[in-house]
Amino acid sequence: MEDVDYFFTEYKITYLITSQSEKIVIQQTLEDLEDELDPDVFFRVNRQYIINVNSIQIIENSYNGKLKVLLKKAQSYEVIVSKEKAPLLKKWLNR
Repeated sequence: MEDVDYFFTEYKITYLITSQSEKIVIQQTLEDLEDELDPDVFFRVNRQYIINVNSIQIIENSYNGKLKVLLKKAQSYEVIVSKEKAPLLKKWLNR
């Protein structure tokens, strides 16, 4: 799991992205993964993403109390963290 940067789902397909930028289809849902992954390393930021703490490049404030996370291997788009999850993410990062 140390080679996993993040997991995401798109069109009901779950993908694993490695530190070498490999995109691999996996059978588990994000809900299944959330129960299996180490909570000290992985965090579910929204309905589509579970990220590895080491894959975070930068976190910025967004609108309406949301956060914007830029991942090292996915710089072409931003992962938005909901207003409800934003304080949980901050607490997770500051532990």
